[in-house]
Amino acid sequence: MEKSTLIPLQNAMCEDIQFDSVGKEEYIGIVIDKALNLPWLNPNPENPVLEWQGKHLEQVWEQLHAQDNWRVFYRDFNVISVNL
Repeated sequence: MEKSTLIPLQNAMCEDIQFDSVGKEEYIGIVIDKALNLPWLNPNPENPVLEWQGKHLEQVWEQLHAQDNWRVFYRDFNVISVNL
């Protein structure tokens, strides 16, 4: 059996994250030495959840390829309904 992860994590920027339906969620993490020059990517404490569009992924990919040292991590998980 896989380990369960409860979201949001303690001290997370998105403390009040809620999922409106069960199903699959996907996350991408990018580790870089130099910040990308994409103003829309900067965290906004008032609205920390970025809703990606196809053009965003293309812009990130182009800027990553211009850098020497970077890694991308992907994770998906199933959102389930839990009665507490």
